[in-house]
Amino acid sequence: MLLVYSSKTGFTERYANWIKEELNCDIAELKTISRETLARYETVIYGGGIYAGKINGLAKFKNLLQRPHRQGQKIIVYATGAAPAEAKGTVENVIKNNISEQDRGAIPVFYFQSGLNYERMGLVSKFMMKILPHILKRKKDKTPEDEAMVEAIKQSFDSTDKKYIQPLLDHVRTA
Repeated sequence: MLLVYSSKTGFTERYANWIKEELNCDIAELKTISRETLARYETVIYGGGIYAGKINGLAKFKNLLQRPHRQGQKIIVYATGAAPAEAKGTVENVIKNNISEQDRGAIPVFYFQSGLNYERMGLVSKFMMKILPHILKRKKDKTPEDEAMVEAIKQSFDSTDKKYIQPLLDHVRTA
């Protein structure tokens, strides 16, 4: 089993290390992985942070997978983001935007609440996060999630918790 991740601000990497500890699997950053390496593993877990609705690095990861996949190879994806774990609509949209309809049944996707780290964020990401409250404030039919998001993203915060990885661990262990 191999866990591959891409982390810009450290949250996804923290979850990757927790999963590695629990599953005793190999781990590598996406930038160090080759198609040949991926093909050697029966199970590959990919993790990336959510930026503008996209899972960071997932497109590159998909391109590295053998086409067709190694016979019987299992792919699992997890995404980390600032939205609360209870924000089901947000998570469903991320899955729709990142996993094709044909792959949704075959590739389980897990969401882990993480946080925001403005200190480690790139300029473009910082800029987008500063614009988001203004967009949400102008929205006509604001939801309670929208209101909470405006407050939450004003400053860096860390909501990572090892408990969030349990559904992924259970899935791997029972599959």
